[in-house]
Amino acid sequence: MRLRIQSYSPLPDVKAWFVPDVQNVPESILDLKNSLCRRVHAFKEGGVHASNVALFVEEFELLDDCPFGAVRDGDLVCVKMVGPGVGALKGGVAMELDPPEIEGLFFVLFQLSWC
Repeated sequence: MRLRIQSYSPLPDVKAWFVPDVQNVPESILDLKNSLCRRVHAFKEGGVHASNVALFVEEFELLDDCPFGAVRDGDLVCVKMVGPGVGALKGGVAMELDPPEIEGLFFVLFQLSWC
């Protein structure tokens, strides 16, 4: 089986074929996410973690507890960032923001919108 994977900003740019390890085929979508983050060079180097991404096929989310069989050979699997701090990147690595940092960010953005 091989899958097409494509990521969306702010994740590292990836558009490639992915072949799951035949010795360790994922059992669930969460296993697939972990495998992608571990084996795709751009995700690994970018510090992308499975808990920070969601996978979609035909604009429908693949839930973590779904069996791996939910994807079929040749499917286009879209990888998008989710969770707190989305869009806050430092050196291409997703960073979690604490609530005071988020409030400060909104204040700065609000001030910039008045310029």
